[in-house]
Amino acid sequence: MLTKQFIRDLAERAIKTAAQAAVGVLAGTTLGALDWGQAGMIVATATVASVLSSVASAGVGAKGSPSLIPEVPLVEPRHAAWTKRDSVRNDEADQ
Repeated sequence: MLTKQFIRDLAERAIKTAAQAAVGVLAGTTLGALDWGQAGMIVATATVASVLSSVASAGVGAKGSPSLIPEVPLVEPRHAAWTKRDSVRNDEADQ
């Protein structure tokens, strides 16, 4: 569970959650009326909840991931007309 990738994923989720909570707190009031102590507690609580939910999800989803969603293998397109040559043509058309 505590692999480098797991820690990176967990930290990314916690940082995003903290930023979202901070934006939510700031959007709900004016800066002059903001109680910074309460705002910090809200952000900290959301961040801790994110970390705890990631740790709790460790054994449920994809192996070594803090996600609840199982890993889905990538599948190559099966359409008979699809080739790498078509992909190159589409890329050139986009330019």
